[in-house]
Amino acid sequence: MADVSPSPPADLILLVAARIRQFRRRKGVTQDALGGMCGVSAAYISSLERAHCRPTVVTLQRIATALEVPVTSLITEDPAPPAPPPLPPPEPLNLKGTVLAVVVMRPNGCVTAVPTPRVTGTEARRTKVTSPEAER
Repeated sequence: MADVSPSPPADLILLVAARIRQFRRRKGVTQDALGGMCGVSAAYISSLERAHCRPTVVTLQRIATALEVPVTSLITEDPAPPAPPPLPPPEPLNLKGTVLAVVVMRPNGCVTAVPTPRVTGTEARRTKVTSPEAER
């Protein structure tokens, strides 16, 4: 017959305590507010977070619901997130024959394309922009 221990291992109690504190802080909830949401006192939440007491399954479920996390997240560690895939190398830009300009909309409705300092010998072009209402 297998040996069934009546109390969970100490490292599990410490993990649960740390996870409750972690999720509570992440959500920005005080011990008092969490206790109120779960029907327990702030002192009890404090004791849980210090691993001084062992919560029941019902209490763990209430805490998980209040913190909007799965109950399993209170008793297991998060796996390390997968590394993001490497970025492809950037393609070189070919700006040959391209005119670089800043486009400015004036209060009078005129749009001005102003060449950047790197572009020489290019004239800015002005275009009058009219709205459909102005044509009526």
